[in-house]
Amino acid sequence: MRIAGLVMLATCLIAGEAPQRGLLVACAADADPLIAAAAERVRSATTPLLGVLAEGRPVAAGESRMLAAGAREKLAWNHVIVLGLAEDPLVRQAWQHEARAEPAGWYGFGFGVIAGEVGWIESGFNPWLHSTAIAKPPYETQCIAITGSSPAGVAAAAEAFLAQGLVNGVVARTGWSRPQSTLLDRDPLTGEADLPAWLPAKAGPWTRIALTQCGADVSHGILADAGVEPAACWLVKYHRPGVWDGAGAAFARRHYVAGLHRRAFANAVLLARFADPAAAAAALPKVAAAAKLAVDGARFRGRSAGLDGEKNSDGPLSAWVAGPWLVLSTMPDQDLAP
Repeated sequence: MRIAGLVMLATCLIAGEAPQRGLLVACAADADPLIAAAAERVRSATTPLLGVLAEGRPVAAGESRMLAAGAREKLAWNHVIVLGLAEDPLVRQAWQHEARAEPAGWYGFGFGVIAGEVGWIESGFNPWLHSTAIAKPPYETQCIAITGSSPAGVAAAAEAFLAQGLVNGVVARTGWSRPQSTLLDRDPLTGEADLPAWLPAKAGPWTRIALTQCGADVSHGILADAGVEPAACWLVKYHRPGVWDGAGAAFARRHYVAGLHRRAFANAVLLARFADPAAAAAALPKVAAAAKLAVDGARFRGRSAGLDGEKNSDGPLSAWVAGPWLVLSTMPDQDLAP
C-alpha cells in the first residue's frame, strides 16, 4: 500500500498534476476516548473554516501513527487537522516548537507556564507539502494541530476550535494556575473571546474563518510603540476562494501570509483592547507612526511592511479606533465596518 501510494505521488509530480485538495482529520487508533470523540466532532461539524478546508468534499479520517510512518501523499495533498497528546507521532511532525508539555501542565511561547487541564492549538502551512518530496507545490494546504497537557485539555481546545474558530492559542479548564512567571505571560482562554460586536462574519467576498489568540509578544510590541499595553489582542482571519491557489515558489510568500499561521497578517484584522476608549485613542497615533501610516480622516493608512520589511509590502494597512479597540486591518476598507 505504501509503495503504491508513493508511485501515485511520483506519477502526479511527473505529470504536473495533483489530487483534488480536501480535508483529513487524524488521531491515534488507541487515542483516549475524550480525544477520539473530539476528533469525530471535528470530522462531522460544520463551521466556516471546515467548509473552506473541505471544499465541498467528504472529510477523510486518518490514523496518526500510520500517517506519520510514511503516508506522505495523503498528508501533502490535503489540509490536515491532527488531534492528540504531545507524544502522538503526527503531532510531533506538525509541531512548530513554540510550546512544550510541562510536568504540571503546559508552556507556550507568549503565554508562559500554565498548570492544569490545558489545550494548545497551532496552525500554519502544511509541512508535508513543503518538503523535499514535493518538487513544486501545486497549491497551498494548511495544518492544524490540536493538542495539550491531557485528554481533557485536547477536548477543550477542540471545542474552542469548533465554537470560535480558534486556530492558535491556549485553552484551559477551570482550576488552572500559573506555577511560575515569565516575561511573556498571557492568560489562557476559558470562555468566549471578547470580540467586538461590529466585526462582520462576511465582508464583501471575504468570509471570517479563524481566530488567533495573540500572545504577550504581540501586546508587548504594541506596548513598545504606544507606551501602554493592551489587555488582550486577537487576530481575526478572513478568506476568499483562490487565495491558496497557485503553484510553485512564486506563490509561497502570498500563501503564507494568507494562511492560518499566528504571524500571517494578510487578509486579517488585529484587534487590541485597551482599558477604555481614551487609552485606545491615545495609542492610535503612536502605533500608526511606528507603522509609517499617514492620517486620512478618522483613519491612518499606508502599506504593511511584509515579512521582509518594506521591500515587499503585503498590501494596504489601515488603523483606527472603535471604542476601547485599536484596529489594524489588512482588509479592503470598503469591505469592513465600522
